[in-house]
Amino acid sequence: MKFFWIFISLVVASLFCFLEIGYSRDVTLAWDSDSAVDGYKLYYKAGSSGPPYNGTGAAEGDSPVDVGWFSEFTLRALSDGEDYYFAVTAYNSEGESGYSNEATTARPVGVSSAEAGGVEPAGVDAGSGCFISTMLPR
Repeated sequence: MKFFWIFISLVVASLFCFLEIGYSRDVTLAWDSDSAVDGYKLYYKAGSSGPPYNGTGAAEGDSPVDVGWFSEFTLRALSDGEDYYFAVTAYNSEGESGYSNEATTARPVGVSSAEAGGVEPAGVDAGSGCFISTMLPR
């Protein structure tokens, strides 16, 4: 019986050798609010810039995430090993706006992680309106 428990313990311990440990991060985004809108939708995706923003995997759901009237929102549990791209639209009874300018978690070229304070900074592309994103360490 003693050997049975040793065998079971070794089997269970060996299973941990094959588990892939995943890391996640939270990204907080903020933008200028407008009293003429009923709400905002936050679009995201991993990999490359530009539409379609068809991201998946955030704890809050797949893209787009309807954030209501809030002008700041945190997407949680995004993959730590991916660069993400974000855009926001506003909506009211007349419809939905086009995308805001894009923000990204990708580190700008030539900026080291140490120069960014150990955290990958969120870049902001040129465009109209204000769209600011901040990554929060987990």
